[in-house]
Amino acid sequence: MRFDSVIYLLKLETVEDDIGQAKRVVTAKQKVYANKFSLNFREFYEAGQQGLRADAQYQINTVDYQNQQIVLIDGEQYSVINVDTRGERSILTLSKKISDFVNLGELND
Repeated sequence: MRFDSVIYLLKLETVEDDIGQAKRVVTAKQKVYANKFSLNFREFYEAGQQGLRADAQYQINTVDYQNQQIVLIDGEQYSVINVDTRGERSILTLSKKISDFVNLGELND
C-alpha cells in the first residue's frame, strides 16, 4: 500500500487562561503519511453502540501514534474513537465528535 494521504496528529494539553478558565490547546502537530480505508459495517455498528459515528478510517505506522486524540485532515478535525494496532501498522477510526474540537488559531505546519 502507498501512504498517499497526509494527516496531522494533534497533541493537546489543558491549560488555564488569564482568568483561570481551563482550555485545551494544541501543543504539537505531527505530519503523518497514511492510507485511507473504507469503513465497513462493523465500524459503523461498533461506533453506534457507543453513541458515536465513524466518519473515516486511516492506517498509519504504529511508531507515529502516541495516543493523540485529535486528527486534522484537509482542514477538518476528527476525534480518534478506536485504534486497532497490528504490529507495524495501526488503523485509526475517526469521528467528527464536536465536543473534542479545539480552536486551532494560527497553528502552522
